[in-house]
Amino acid sequence: MDSTVQEKNITFTIDIKLQKKIVEKCRDIAAKEGIALRQCYKRTLKKLIINQRFRDNAKCRKKANVATRKIKTIAGKMGQDMERKMTAPQRQNYGCEKQWVLQG
Repeated sequence: MDSTVQEKNITFTIDIKLQKKIVEKCRDIAAKEGIALRQCYKRTLKKLIINQRFRDNAKCRKKANVATRKIKTIAGKMGQDMERKMTAPQRQNYGCEKQWVLQG
């Protein structure tokens, strides 16, 4: 089998998929731990994912870049909100000591 054709399971830190996972994971943890988030961004995230999907099209590039920046901002806000509202034992359970800050 030729390995160049085989699909790889690689996710880069600048990927929108990764930031979407961050938001969804924060939402899941908040629901599990009973933490009230300021905003869940469920509808907003769905619209932004659709907007950034067509970034290769020349007419949609600007809209896609704006959506990408907003998704990254939402992921950072959700992480900060979770970090602020979690207690110390909860943070240790999830291993999230100051790891919510996005790099990039």
